[in-house]
Amino acid sequence: MKRNAILCCDIIVSLIVVEWSLLGPWDRLLGFDVYHSRGDVWLPTPPAAAAFFRGMVSIGTMVFAVFFLIASVLIFFTGRSRSVSADEKSGTVLERMFYGDARKLTVKYAVFLLISLISPFFYNWMWRFHVTRPMRIAGGCAMSIAGFIVILALAESIARVASRRRTNSSL
Repeated sequence: MKRNAILCCDIIVSLIVVEWSLLGPWDRLLGFDVYHSRGDVWLPTPPAAAAFFRGMVSIGTMVFAVFFLIASVLIFFTGRSRSVSADEKSGTVLERMFYGDARKLTVKYAVFLLISLISPFFYNWMWRFHVTRPMRIAGGCAMSIAGFIVILALAESIARVASRRRTNSSL
């Protein structure tokens, strides 16, 4: 039952992130509603450019959310088919991060939301390479996915080191 609730939460969080990218005021909050002109003046971003950038970020965020959901569903079904016990040491690292205890779930959702919040900077950075719109979306989405995986791996390694220290200090 716990795994079903976690999968439902993954779906809800993904929908929230997609809606935030479509309707949220992220462009104003992150400073994308103005640009620095050549005359050393900050001007409002033209509506066509803002719509273009918002579309890129929205599509990339949808792809990132779909990646997150596919990973969650695959881990959900493979973990269930192997009938993993409730022991914390069982299962793969990804399975423990996606369907672990409350601390790991908190880290998973916090990292997912953080990457979704800062992902417009990835798409903005892709402008430097002068590639097509699909390549900008793919590059920004790839950076979002890589950032998500790297931060989850770092969190897992930090948790392991901390648990080893607690175990060694208690002996």
